[in-house]
Order: sequence, then structure tokens, then C-alpha cells
Amino acid sequence: MKFKLFALLALVSVIATACGGGATQAPPSNEMPATEAPAAPAATEMPAMTEAPQATAGEGEVAIVAWPGYIERGANDPAYDWVTQFEADTG
Repeated sequence: MKFKLFALLALVSVIATACGGGATQAPPSNEMPATEAPAAPAATEMPAMTEAPQATAGEGEVAIVAWPGYIERGANDPAYDWVTQFEADTG
């Protein structure tokens, strides 16, 4: 008997929760709320570039690490030489 009463109360609780209306909200307005206007961003100056930055060691080089078989130089099969043409094109 207690189990049936508990099950009935649980069922009523679920139904009441599902049917209960949530808080209603007003539809969104296109007008801005009456608050202070946002402050303008502070003006900042970019420093003038007078000369190009100095090159660092290794700049202009590409180091590629790949598993064997993914980038071929043609050592295994001359038909699959992707590295030589890339080096010729890019120096």
C-alpha cells in the first residue's frame, strides 16, 4: 500500500512539474535600456616603424619531420620524388 501511494505521489509530482508554467519573459525590445552610454575606447598610438626587425637564426628555413614513406626524395622509387622539385621551387 505504501509503495502505491509513493508511486502515485511521484506521478503527480512529475505531471505537475511538466504542466507548470515557467516564468514568462517580455519579448525582446529593439530599444537600448536606459543606462549610461559606453565609454569611448582610449586612443593609443602605434609606434612608428623605422626599420625592419633583424632576422633571427634559422629564419627562412623549414624543418619537416615526417614518418618514412610520407615524404619521398626518390631514393626508394624515382617516380615518387617530391622533395627535389620543392627545393628547386623554393630555394
